[in-house]
Amino acid sequence: MLLVQVYQSVLDCLFPRLCLLCKKQLYKHEKDVCLVCWQELPKIHLHELPQSPLLKVFQGRIALKAAIAWLSFNRLGTAQSLMHAIKYQGEQSLAIELGYRFASDFSRSLKWMGIQALIPVPLHPKKMKQRGYNQAEAIAIGLSNFLKIPVFNQVLQVAQVKSTQTRKNRYDRWLNAQSVYVLSQDALPSGIHCVALVDDVVTTGATIEACVHALKDNTEVQIVVLALCFPMN
Repeated sequence: MLLVQVYQSVLDCLFPRLCLLCKKQLYKHEKDVCLVCWQELPKIHLHELPQSPLLKVFQGRIALKAAIAWLSFNRLGTAQSLMHAIKYQGEQSLAIELGYRFASDFSRSLKWMGIQALIPVPLHPKKMKQRGYNQAEAIAIGLSNFLKIPVFNQVLQVAQVKSTQTRKNRYDRWLNAQSVYVLSQDALPSGIHCVALVDDVVTTGATIEACVHALKDNTEVQIVVLALCFPMN
């Protein structure tokens, strides 16, 4: 054990582990993000708002039981840096940790909602091959680790992708997302009445809307949306 500690100390000196956000050296007990940066995350304080800002995105479009976002997403901000790390730098363990902390902050509300299953928004096979994992599924695993709710990652599947969502307006994204997701009939056990759709970032809501239609067209479940990040401005 002593030899391992000495070896780790040498590695830390030669190749210091840095916080993904502030770039300062991490202490031994810290991983990926330092304690200070964890405390300074741009959280959306829903208890200070009359209604979930995320829920307003879907008003008049789809019926949801609830919608919760955890971090405020701004260009070049902290949340964007975290999303870049879990999407493009292979930080899967960070995505799981983010999901766990998300669940911890909203534990009372989430348990009160009666969620019985977590369904991550699926990733296209090409992107899965590039990244090696689905970041939404990793976030769902973190939520599951805290809430003790199972993750069903085969309920929704990608049927087709017409073109990238990047740089499209809201209506174009909505059109592009239609019929992209299909429901696997045998993937959701009977007796499930309330599920949570989990995604990393929700902007226009087109992807979530398409997922909800796929679920609602074939089941009678109530749906909660859990988004790690949402642009407040």
